Amino acid sequence: MRSLIFLFFLFMAACQPIAPEQAAVITGRDFTFCGACGGWFVLVDTLTFRAEVPAEFAKPTTPVWIRYEKDESDGLKKAGHWIHIKSIRSR
Repeated sequence: MRSLIFLFFLFMAACQPIAPEQAAVITGRDFTFCGACGGWFVLVDTLTFRAEVPAEFAKPTTPVWIRYEKDESDGLKKAGHWIHIKSIRSR
């Protein structure tokens, strides 16, 4: 019984929390990063982020549901409020 409880707690410790799905709007193309490959502006609540958006959602004023995490890498993307979109679907 102890080993079963230990395995349960070990399993729970290894689970990553799932980010909540948030309403967002793909507001437009971002040409400031590197010309045509700059990505898109994504409005989440009142905050605007930059992100690479899958082609089927890459249209201005597209309402979507997303899960994301902030880009913690070094370089230009960190200073520009970049996010990595983990999942995206239509609203």
